[in-house]
Amino acid sequence: MIESRDVPLPSNWTSFVGMSENNKDLTCFLSNELIGVPPPDKRVVAAGGFADEERVECTDPGCNVLNLKACYEEDDTRIIICPIAIA
Repeated sequence: MIESRDVPLPSNWTSFVGMSENNKDLTCFLSNELIGVPPPDKRVVAAGGFADEERVECTDPGCNVLNLKACYEEDDTRIIICPIAIA
């Protein structure tokens, strides 16, 4: 389980990401890190990477993220980082 930044990287990355449980742990860790420590002057939205798969978080409390709720069956499709504009 990935609980902190101190967890060492796996020696065999391909084998690590080939396991569904590892992907879930990784996406949960990355989502929490992005929301908890966002880049300065950036609005970060994270969805689908939390224990509650439909949870959506935004670093801007005034941001309406209700329409971004989704549930993906494939873990590796959850790891998507892209810039978006939210009005």
